[in-house]
Amino acid sequence: MQPTKHPLHPILLVDNDPDHSLWDIEKNLISSGYNHLEVCHKTPSVFKQLATHPVNVALIHVRSQEHSNMDLFRSIIKDYPRLSLIAIVDRQDIPQGERCMKHGAFDYIIKPVEQNRMIHVIRHAIEAHELRSINQDLQNKLLNLPISNHQAFSNIITQNRKMLAIINYIESISQSSRPVFLSGESGSGKTTLAKAAHEVTRSQCPIYCVDAAKLDDYAFSETLFGQHFHFMNSADGIQKGLVEKAQNGSLLIQNIDHLSLISQNKLLRLMKDNEYIPLGADKKYKSTVRIIVTGNTDLKNMEENGRFRKDLIYQLTHHHIQVPPLRERIDDIPLLIHHFIENAAIQYQKKIPTPPKELATLLETYPFPGNVRELKELIFEAVQQHKNGILSTQVFRRTLSTSRHCHKNTLFSDLKESAFGMVTFSKILPTLKQTSWLVIAEAMRRAKGNQSIASHLLGISQQALSKRLQNMEAKRIFVR
Repeated sequence: MQPTKHPLHPILLVDNDPDHSLWDIEKNLISSGYNHLEVCHKTPSVFKQLATHPVNVALIHVRSQEHSNMDLFRSIIKDYPRLSLIAIVDRQDIPQGERCMKHGAFDYIIKPVEQNRMIHVIRHAIEAHELRSINQDLQNKLLNLPISNHQAFSNIITQNRKMLAIINYIESISQSSRPVFLSGESGSGKTTLAKAAHEVTRSQCPIYCVDAAKLDDYAFSETLFGQHFHFMNSADGIQKGLVEKAQNGSLLIQNIDHLSLISQNKLLRLMKDNEYIPLGADKKYKSTVRIIVTGNTDLKNMEENGRFRKDLIYQLTHHHIQVPPLRERIDDIPLLIHHFIENAAIQYQKKIPTPPKELATLLETYPFPGNVRELKELIFEAVQQHKNGILSTQVFRRTLSTSRHCHKNTLFSDLKESAFGMVTFSKILPTLKQTSWLVIAEAMRRAKGNQSIASHLLGISQQALSKRLQNMEAKRIFVR
């Protein structure tokens, strides 16, 4: 029976000079259980081996008085940057090992080698290479796989790469019993994604939702863990909590950042030990519920301010998903417009109106502080007011105008703190006229050439914008 090779991929030993053999290192590796080795003494054979067979780790003997091996070392680092390359240097050439580290070596070993040190370095080099490979493979899967066809994601309307990656990630962790933490701005879709995370594998079991912002410590314990009542002359009564009701299913805790420190202690016990004690009970109960939480505040900042437990953050962030705001996924706006128009028409029992061609472009210029929820409300309001023909943009323009009016007096009140007011200038300041041209050009770019939308962004009439554009074109300043 042929012995199992270890490691899975060979360790490559490289020395351009066959007279300076690495036989002693090879012998030490074999005696330590590393029996999957390849030895190369010529440069062509080194690159042939690297090109045709996967290699995790390579050891190369580098001498300061010989340039050929150092040149080979640099070539390997350049062509195979993910390879864990270990330099072997003679005791009198220790500075050469430090130079190799600066050029990208994983580590270096001094010859004659100390076996324990060599095995320690090689083991860590193999682990580092495998971890990089796993991370790269996971990244490729998350970013390049098409959207899941699972029914759980049918309510998530997206073509954005960040959102598709999140969907694929949720599906990839579906078999995990670890908590899932979805963070992001209000209205960005955290609850929808949380329910999808439940539906992927636990659709046959219940999911219960609780808002931590609406419960004090007593109500939190009673709602989650239930209560046992003891009566003098009758049987005891039991009020089941959501943890028991949701056994084998999911418990969604919204606004986790509003949870008090006392309630955090109780939640930590549930997550860490899968145990809980109902109010009035004298024994612990086991839990099989999966915890999903959402929040829109940075828990790290809360922990630094003493308002959130560090160990609870650790438990929560095993599977942490940052949901992007709508302004970072504007490519989803056209899809969401059609989706919400259809839903609104069904709700109000109207014929589905046709959206104006410029609606998506108009909405892409708005930052949507309320995210997807705000977009939905705007479209439902517009469809509710709709009579016939093409859907009016009046509701949307009114919202954009109100938002711009709210910001116009505070836009440049404090440039250090206002993200809206930050403007980057070159070393040579443009003139006021040149600045106006730059602003007009940017408005036209954001409006995709639509003068009506661009004039709305600039706060001037369309006629005034048209005159300025004609003047700019006369001066050969083209903006479209």
